[in-house]
Amino acid sequence: MVRKVLQLLAASGAACFLLPAAAQPQGGYAGAGVVYVSTDNARDFAATFLGPGGSGDGSATGFKLFGGYIFPRGFGVEGGYYDLGTYDVTYGGVKTDQFKVSALTAAGTVGLSIGPRLDGQLKAGFAFTNVEYTCVIACGGRFFSTSDSGVAGLLAGGLGWSADDHFSVRGDFEYFSQVPHKVGALQEAYFHYATYSLSAQYRF
Repeated sequence: MVRKVLQLLAASGAACFLLPAAAQPQGGYAGAGVVYVSTDNARDFAATFLGPGGSGDGSATGFKLFGGYIFPRGFGVEGGYYDLGTYDVTYGGVKTDQFKVSALTAAGTVGLSIGPRLDGQLKAGFAFTNVEYTCVIACGGRFFSTSDSGVAGLLAGGLGWSADDHFSVRGDFEYFSQVPHKVGALQEAYFHYATYSLSAQYRF
């Protein structure tokens, strides 16, 4: 499913660059939204190290704060802060480990007018991620609390509906690829994060 969405985003991005420029609102904007996140980090950890009695969260909710600027012809830049959620690992219903994930993003954007109040946006850039692993039970040896920072890829697409010249609502799909994770003395591992968000946005 995620692969099909990414292919559609890539095809849409190529189309946007080939189509004639459409009228786009220009200037700065800022917004905030609620984020639903899906990933395999905690589930893979539980399956690998805890066995049949272990389980891990496969999804979480978080939030994002973002702002950007749209130049003539619909091209722009955007930066943001993302809380990508907290993921618990449990064994027999008892919490044993936890992952907490956040990211700062920097990306280029391209927009396309779809209707009088509806527009699309594609985004590509980088995410500067931080993953905090906390060992709760059975710590020691190779397992101890660790923080890991790195750079991941970011690809996104979404739709916006404008209530007036300043206020709009956005729905976005954003994909963070190859986010690095470090658990104690274990080898660094990489996981993907697929997010769906609903945001309120204000144009200056």
